[in-house]
Amino acid sequence: MKLYKFNILNVNKKLAYIGSNGLFIDNHIINDTLINYYVVDNFLVEIIYNTECQSITEIKSVKSGFVQKKIVLH
Repeated sequence: MKLYKFNILNVNKKLAYIGSNGLFIDNHIINDTLINYYVVDNFLVEIIYNTECQSITEIKSVKSGFVQKKIVLH
């Protein structure tokens, strides 16, 4: 799937697609926020989860060119 097509999916479809096609690579915890990183079809996806509210607050996707930079920064 292309990044543009992924971005127009609703949250439930994004999560389903990540669950079946994504490769978990890392996570990062900042205060009450847990960020899980996945590689999906040559782009990076961040699932941002608020541990205090126990809910997903955002799903971000990044172009394939930024994947290595993003991983190295964290």
